[in-house]
Amino acid sequence: MSHNQAKHGNKALDNRTGKFLTPFERKMLQKSLQDDLPESYRQRIQIMLLADQGNSQTKICQTLGCCPATARHWIHVACTGMAHQWQERSFGRPKTVNEEYLERLKELITHSPRDYGYPFRQWTKNWLHKHLEKEFGIKVSDRHLQRLLKQMGLSTRPKPSNDQETTEEFEKIVDNTVILGKLAAHLFADKVEPYFFQNQLDYTNVVMYEVILDDEDLAIELFYAVQEGEMSFYDVAHKYIQDTELRRKGGYRGIVRRKDLKPEISAAVFAAKPPQVLKPIVTPSEVYLIFVEEIIQPQLDKQQRQQILSELLGEWLKQQVEQVELDVALNKSKLVSDVVYNQSRSN
Repeated sequence: MSHNQAKHGNKALDNRTGKFLTPFERKMLQKSLQDDLPESYRQRIQIMLLADQGNSQTKICQTLGCCPATARHWIHVACTGMAHQWQERSFGRPKTVNEEYLERLKELITHSPRDYGYPFRQWTKNWLHKHLEKEFGIKVSDRHLQRLLKQMGLSTRPKPSNDQETTEEFEKIVDNTVILGKLAAHLFADKVEPYFFQNQLDYTNVVMYEVILDDEDLAIELFYAVQEGEMSFYDVAHKYIQDTELRRKGGYRGIVRRKDLKPEISAAVFAAKPPQVLKPIVTPSEVYLIFVEEIIQPQLDKQQRQQILSELLGEWLKQQVEQVELDVALNKSKLVSDVVYNQSRSN
């Protein structure tokens, strides 16, 4: 219960008329409010006094911030003439977990322990059951309390913020990357150089510009227009490329790897003598007009070495998965064969 709720509740108790309490009970409870009481005891008294004034259970819960089960219980106490026993922990409390206990558990777990006078920020199961045992006289084990929390979808563990979740996910990615990097170096460090020279052509890159057309005659006409200086390749790109961003870049594709190009395009591009505009390359679906600015010969630098290690590791992992799947399939097949064989023998 907040400070404002408590202040509002006390102010509402000034009314002297009564519905359930005797004048003695009312005076006794009002006087007890002046003492230094635990919050749960103060709340009990306020519930009974507010109920005595004719306030509904809903109104009492809104005023004091208590749960319906707690309000219902102490309204019943006031109605049955037992208000003078508000301090007796054993009064009216069954020794097994009930609805009021569960409501109070939910209330505690959704608030900071500091709201109840404790110096720590986060509840533990041990402190929860100690607090509840003091209030209800019901003793439960940590395991039982954990089951109750799980049933209600609650936990003593704080939920991480989005930033924490993002940080944890990033840390996992970093850890996995480091582990895989060490594994790749362990398995393939001495295989990188032979692999590079064996596949050197695949690591040749090109800096190129591209315009894709669907009319071969138009492509040829534009090619000769560029050759003869009637228009630039940029003019062609600006006029015939539909994609806005690519048009603004004049058809610039950037640095492209040989393996990322179609075979018929790759053959023509890497046979070029830059800077050169290639004759239109016709494919079954499109016609390509390409300007080759530069061919970048491969070098086994640190970045290239890392790329090859990643490729070798990826292929190795793929083979391991395929082998496991094959072993599982063979084991299943053997199991089926054994079952069929045993059945045939028994028949």
